[in-house]
Amino acid sequence: MKKISVIIPVYNSEKTLERCLNSVIVQTHKDYEVILVDDGSKDNSLNICFEFAKKDSRIKVVHKENGGPSSARNKGLSVSEGQYVSFIDSDDSIDSDFLEKLIQGFENKGVDLVISAIRIEGFKNKFVGFNENAILEKNKFNRFFTQDNFYGLMSSSCNKLYLREKIKHYFPEDIHNGEDAIFNINYLRSCQKIVLTNDISYNYYYENKESLTKRYTDKRFDDMLKTSNILKEYFIENKIDSNKIIGRLILRDVCSITKSLMKSNKFSNDEKRKRVKNFLNNEIVIASAKQAKSVGVAEKIAFYLIKNKMSRLFMFCCKVFN
Repeated sequence: MKKISVIIPVYNSEKTLERCLNSVIVQTHKDYEVILVDDGSKDNSLNICFEFAKKDSRIKVVHKENGGPSSARNKGLSVSEGQYVSFIDSDDSIDSDFLEKLIQGFENKGVDLVISAIRIEGFKNKFVGFNENAILEKNKFNRFFTQDNFYGLMSSSCNKLYLREKIKHYFPEDIHNGEDAIFNINYLRSCQKIVLTNDISYNYYYENKESLTKRYTDKRFDDMLKTSNILKEYFIENKIDSNKIIGRLILRDVCSITKSLMKSNKFSNDEKRKRVKNFLNNEIVIASAKQAKSVGVAEKIAFYLIKNKMSRLFMFCCKVFN
């Protein structure tokens, strides 16, 4: 068997950590290590990590000062010993055959990356995946970026198995939204062949995704623009028609960021409106509004409001349909 390093960043995860670890320690593929990186938790998470490590010699516990998920994943990478690497969030879980199904993808010669479908718990129990299993050369794989929801799969590091020797760039620690996408784009640059599997064995718990993925900070908008620029560079390098795709992703992110802003109690209505007006008057957003093609009624309405800079009505819709 080939050894896999399973890296799990942990921060204030006492409510979900046991569920996550109970799913990890029963994998049918037996040759793996589990690296728990406690990122300065203030609850009982670190003690839970030590309890599991006492019972299972494959588990390593690393404790560090708080630096965010990227910092924690990078620490895990620095101490990993596996030939392959998998990342799991501490509020998610995996089916018992998750690692086995991923490692099977590497039985094909020359494979650099295996990507699985994701089951989204707590969001109408939907899943994000592919039409069929496939082994693709990178030029054919790049065409998948035009498919709806495919970028959603590439914006996560948790439904994949990476070759450790191919990881030349770690997670960017100065970006707190979009860091997984940047890591994946950098990794793709060294890939030649990718396996897509429609097996659903990663369970993403939507309701637990608070903090960084849902909480509003002023930095989220800047991070989004940086991430979209890096993605655009990759598209240009690989001769992918990017304008419509990038435009749509940017407008979707503007909607997501505005929804988070509307939920926040840190700002007055005037302060919120000022921020939204700045979003809609940003030159990149303006260009995106001209290029993006919407899918579905809700997206059409949102994109129309953004394009016409109707900030008050856009804010109202984001609040009502949050």
